[in-house]
Amino acid sequence: SSELSSFGLKAIAPLADVLAAGDTATKGAAALALADVVTRGDVDDARWLLGNHKVGLKLAALLESSGDDAAAATRTPNPPTTNVPSGAIWPPVEGRALLQEISTVDLVPRRLAHGDWVAGLGSGWRVMSSRDALYPTLDHGRSALIQWARLHASAASILSSHRCIVLSDDGTGRWRLWQLVRAEPSLREAVDDAFFEDGREAVIAGLRRVAQWLVDADAQLASLPVALPCTLENLGPGDGGVSYIGFMPDANTAPTPPRPRDPLTALLTALEPIIAHELVERGIDLEEIIGHIQPSAADRQDTPTLLGA
Repeated sequence: SSELSSFGLKAIAPLADVLAAGDTATKGAAALALADVVTRGDVDDARWLLGNHKVGLKLAALLESSGDDAAAATRTPNPPTTNVPSGAIWPPVEGRALLQEISTVDLVPRRLAHGDWVAGLGSGWRVMSSRDALYPTLDHGRSALIQWARLHASAASILSSHRCIVLSDDGTGRWRLWQLVRAEPSLREAVDDAFFEDGREAVIAGLRRVAQWLVDADAQLASLPVALPCTLENLGPGDGGVSYIGFMPDANTAPTPPRPRDPLTALLTALEPIIAHELVERGIDLEEIIGHIQPSAADRQDTPTLLGA
C-alpha cells in the first residue's frame, strides 16, 4: 500500500479497494497511504476521488472493526434474530422456537447507565446483554455460550422454562451474547393480588401463599452452585411451584458453594418491607403471615411449622 502512494491521486482507487477487501492490518496500511496520497495532488480532485470511491464509509467501517472493544461496546448492537448459526443458541430446539416467537417483536436495544443492553420492554419478553458479553469471533462467543449454558443447566430445577441464550452478530463483525426471558407474573404481583382479595382471611391466605413460595425458593436457591437473588421481583408462582423468572448472571460467573438456609431472614428481607404498612392499615399482625409457614419441600420434617409459635 505504501508503494502505491507514490502514484499520487491515481492510487486512491486501488487503495479504496484494499480498504474494502484486505485484512485489518492491510487496511490500516492503506489508510496511512491514503493520508499521504491526498497531499500529492489537487485538493478538489482528491475530494472528488475520495467521494467517488466511498473512502469515508470504508474508513468508518475500518474503525468499527479495528479492535476498539470499548467503542464497540457503546455502539447500539443489532438485536438477536432467527438467523443465528448452528451452535449459537441454547437450548438448541426450544431456543429456536422461542426466537421464532419473538421475531414478531420489534426489538430496539437500549443501553443502561452501567453499559448493559436491554430490549423488549412491554412486549411480553425481557431481552438483555451484559456490557462485556461481546466477543471478537464466533468461536470465542461459542465458548462463552457453552459455559453459560452449563450455568443455566445447574439452576434448571428452579429456572422458568421459557428462556434461551443466543449468540448473534452485533452488526460490527463481533458477536454478542443475549438472554431472552418471557415475562412472567412475579411474587410482587401476587402480593398486590392478595391485598385485592375480599375479606381479612382471604388477604392473609394470599400473603401466606407468597410467604410459602419465598421459603420454598430460598431452600432451592441455597443449594445451587450459582447465587441467584431471592426477591419478590425475581420469583414467580407456577403450577409446579415457585420459579426463578429473573435474568441469569454473566457467563463468566464463578460457581458458588451452597449457602446456609435462613427462611426467616428471607421472609423479613424480601416480604416484610413490601407488606408492613398495608398490614398495619388492615390491622393484621405479621406473625399471622409468617407464623404458619410450613417447611420447604426440601426440608420437610415432623415439626408442624417452620416459623410458628
